[in-house]
Amino acid sequence: MACVKRVNENGGKKLHKQGLLLLILLLPFSVLAQDLSKHNWYFGNSANGIRFNRGTNVAQPVTNQATPFGQGGAAVATDPATANLLFYTDGIRVYDATHTIMPNGTGLNALANTNQPVAICPMPGQTNRWYIFTNTASFTTGGSISRSAVDMNQPGNAVFPAPFLGVVEAAKNVAVPLLTNRSEAMIIVPHENNIDFWLITHQNGGVTFNATLIDAAATFNTVISTPDPSGTNIFPHSAANFAYHEATGKLAVSPQSRDINAYILNFDNATGAISFDRTIFNSSVSTPASNNQSIYDIEWDNQGRYLYLSVHGDASVPANVFQYDYLNPGITLAPIITPAIFRSYGLQVAPDSAIYHLYQSISGGPFLAGRLTNTDTIASEVINTQALFGGSNFNGTQFPSFKPRDSVELQVSFIAQGTCQNSPTSFFPTVLPNADSLNWDFGDGSGSNNWSPVYTYAAAGTFNVTLTAFYRGQTESTTQPVTINPFALTLQLVQDTTACRDEFPPPRGTATAATQFRVTVQVQGGTPVSTIWSNGDIGPTLTPDSAGYYYVVVTDATGCSAYAGANVKEYGLQDQRSNVWYFGNTAGIDFNETPPVALDNSAMNAPEGCAIVCDRNGDAIFYTDGDKVFDKTDTEIDSGIGGDPASSQSAIIVPVPGDETLYYIFTTQAVNGTALFEVRYSLLDLKLNAGNGALQQKNVLLFSKSTERITANQNWLIVHEYGNNIFRSYPIAADGIGQPVYS
Repeated sequence: MACVKRVNENGGKKLHKQGLLLLILLLPFSVLAQDLSKHNWYFGNSANGIRFNRGTNVAQPVTNQATPFGQGGAAVATDPATANLLFYTDGIRVYDATHTIMPNGTGLNALANTNQPVAICPMPGQTNRWYIFTNTASFTTGGSISRSAVDMNQPGNAVFPAPFLGVVEAAKNVAVPLLTNRSEAMIIVPHENNIDFWLITHQNGGVTFNATLIDAAATFNTVISTPDPSGTNIFPHSAANFAYHEATGKLAVSPQSRDINAYILNFDNATGAISFDRTIFNSSVSTPASNNQSIYDIEWDNQGRYLYLSVHGDASVPANVFQYDYLNPGITLAPIITPAIFRSYGLQVAPDSAIYHLYQSISGGPFLAGRLTNTDTIASEVINTQALFGGSNFNGTQFPSFKPRDSVELQVSFIAQGTCQNSPTSFFPTVLPNADSLNWDFGDGSGSNNWSPVYTYAAAGTFNVTLTAFYRGQTESTTQPVTINPFALTLQLVQDTTACRDEFPPPRGTATAATQFRVTVQVQGGTPVSTIWSNGDIGPTLTPDSAGYYYVVVTDATGCSAYAGANVKEYGLQDQRSNVWYFGNTAGIDFNETPPVALDNSAMNAPEGCAIVCDRNGDAIFYTDGDKVFDKTDTEIDSGIGGDPASSQSAIIVPVPGDETLYYIFTTQAVNGTALFEVRYSLLDLKLNAGNGALQQKNVLLFSKSTERITANQNWLIVHEYGNNIFRSYPIAADGIGQPVYS
């Protein structure tokens, strides 16, 4: 059985049993969370890939990609909230997150060495099901578009309790209506409604475009556009690649055919209509017909002003990447790449805002990755870094495509506990389905980025508090009034004081009622109606019977209460460092005795994890199995706090720094195939329930998905995400639970 124990030490609370390795590398995380769909790059026929760090967006090489794999375009499905790899495909094979072929994951019909042979998107109206669209085009030979599907609700190659890995559904390579004789260029972009998608293709050897609607009806209706009906700007050709800039609605086209300029189209993502914007003059390339490549790829910078064109190159035309300035179309296309290279291939804007570039530096040489930074400024300021990752050979000509952006409906609300001036008010958020980060405006000019803040209002009144949640690049806010009542009462109490042993009454000392050690609280302002100490003393004076921590609660006529605490030490006696453990089925051990004594008075039946907290005297304050909470009298005071007693680490207790009467209880759920993988928290206040404690708030969602593993010290809670190797570290401070740090 696993049990987490806590004991007060040196004026605070310290983790007594479980160690905490704070040598873990802590990584900052942007307050405005992003969509993480583009953080895994698997492409090319080698073991090499690229993964972008979730916290910093820094590119890191990986060597776990499965082979065989196509040399051309690919598609990678990544969880947009966690950056967990789901699956990847070259249009022929589908590999799961363990880099193993999915069940039924072979035999898709794409030509995998072409430019954009495969594209993916979630199925609108479905949960955890995906479309894979494949293209059989090869330069002047037009192709057909087919669809297959992945069901991530199926275990696939997973062995319980590992996350489901998915299967390719039985129906594969189903023809999409009207999509025959297509060019290699193919892209999926979001619909205006942020639920559906558009699949955009080009008539090979022609001038028309199809925008095929992907919606819950799955009828795949197509809008056909002829953007240049006069035929004076767009001439019949094969299209190599599309690049879409969502904010501006601009669709850039790189022609595969010789002597055809690249051009830009306008895409209406509400109707699917495509219209002509402009030609990029002097971008055409005169290459031999046998080359089959002209402008291999095209890519926007993040701002949508600068466009980058990858000229493939041949014996007579040098390979390079050129910059086009959309706002200054008369400026000559400016070359970017130096020194000279042999061939230029794919371009892809990355989570770190750089544009990555695939190329060969010499004939027959490896397929290298380069990086263009400062891409949102003039060409002379763009920095080109070649041969990344030690010159790794990616053996590929094109980067992968990814899930297009979609939307989730965020439900945001909060609860405020504590309504008194000059006293802490605790805020508990509820954000569904999840949130990456939060921002609070307390309505009085102050705010916080904490997850669950604690704030003290200096003035009474009604304040409009606004909570803003950030998730996958989206935001949602709610504003609620919080009324703070006037409360002028304040307390003055010595924090640390020392008594001699003979100043305590028997059995600890020899003092009489007249000579007993005393501590008195000074009450100022307000109208006090009751003064109660944690040991049961009534009135402003404390008469402790031994060393320990004692607190007083003074209640005003307004109903508001003030709290203060004092640490009473005994001269020559070290602070208590022993405690009581409760665990299992009513079992326990009392380490205050020498030798330790077995106990059987616990009211708890904890088959796995549990947690207990003890005071400075080594006596139990309260304990929990993750579901029920028991006070120091072994009485159940609450239940349903969000944890599962069958979880190996079902609960951990963390005191609120600076307040020895408030405790966070964090809970986990068992990984059993049916749980929600949630970490939840409650706040217990010892000042309630006649000093035995009660939950001020319970069962509040912190995040999902989590494993059963959890640990903490005085200032940090550390939990492990389910399905990856990411740890979340939440700072715990007097002003609440902070934003997570990822490592």
